[in-house]
Amino acid sequence: AVEKSVEKQKVTDYGGGNLDVIGLHQDGGEVEVTLLFIRQGRLIGRRSFPVEWKLDLPELLSGFLQEYYSSKVILPDQLLLPFALESADLLGEWLSEKRGRKVRLLAPQRGEKKRLCQMAQRNACESYRQRGQRQQAREKLLEELQGRFHLPCFPERIECYDISNVQGDQSVGSMVVLLGGEPTPAEYRRFKIKTVIGADDYASLREVLQRRLQRGVEEKNLPDMILIDGGKGQLGVLTTVLEEFDLGSRIGAVGIAKSRVMANVRGKVVERSEERFFLPGRKNPVSFRHGSASLFLLERLRDEAHRFAITYHRKLRSKASLRSSLEDISGVGPARRKALLKKFGSLKRIRSASLEELQQMPGMSTSLAETIFQVLQEK
Repeated sequence: AVEKSVEKQKVTDYGGGNLDVIGLHQDGGEVEVTLLFIRQGRLIGRRSFPVEWKLDLPELLSGFLQEYYSSKVILPDQLLLPFALESADLLGEWLSEKRGRKVRLLAPQRGEKKRLCQMAQRNACESYRQRGQRQQAREKLLEELQGRFHLPCFPERIECYDISNVQGDQSVGSMVVLLGGEPTPAEYRRFKIKTVIGADDYASLREVLQRRLQRGVEEKNLPDMILIDGGKGQLGVLTTVLEEFDLGSRIGAVGIAKSRVMANVRGKVVERSEERFFLPGRKNPVSFRHGSASLFLLERLRDEAHRFAITYHRKLRSKASLRSSLEDISGVGPARRKALLKKFGSLKRIRSASLEELQQMPGMSTSLAETIFQVLQEK
């Protein structure tokens, strides 16, 4: 298995230095690229990447290396490749310039380094096999959701929403996304509520959904299923907004409600049911067996939406608190606050500024700098 092949094992007789070893496995139109990382004679880890095969393998590998090593990664002494590249000299010069030291690209034909390349190839093959198994499991799980929730289409893209506020202050919404059954943080979105005054979760949810779907219609980027953290009330808001956009038959709507509890005869509180899922037009909720993969996926998605909303809410409250603190200081007017933000770039950096840094601000007196520093340290 891949896990066993990447143990921190001793690698000997390869000539020393730090190595990245590249392995490829090709199947149909897909290619799995695996990197083994050898540092100070030990195989310390691996990374694998699925790549769509649209080019010849040498072009694909050359493009992959340029993309991967453009990011902030530690460059090795040598890259061991599964085959020679015409662009190896140019790549080597580019990598050497990035590293500030020589980086060699080799395609070994024999010996220990050849064995390392074969190990990387086996890892790529095994990684591809395991990735395929995980993909099949996710597809099966999503097919189950489509059937249990009577969704109009396969739920390739699932979005989950949550609203967060504390005593009606700084209400925010969050959207988290599953693509193909996997969390996709790059697609997450936060919403600062603009039109609702006070704590009104239903109205806040309506605003968030309207903003999201309006943009989705314009950009032709809509979910296949929306999961709402809440019961029938929140689900009613969702179905109403979907109808406003004529999407009721296009997007599946599901509400997730907390599990119900009851007290037994000895007064102990015990769980009566798992999470309940409400569907439009259906009186009784859908439930999943305890410990099922589908239930775990949906609970994790709901919890991620809640975490994402809470994190944003705390960030806004912290900014509001700091802004209020600055406004309360005599001698810090709008122009001074603007100058502070221009100097330090953010409210967070103003808070972390040293007294000396504040004193260096143009037109800042020593006493005012000390007052600002003291007030912000107390917050």
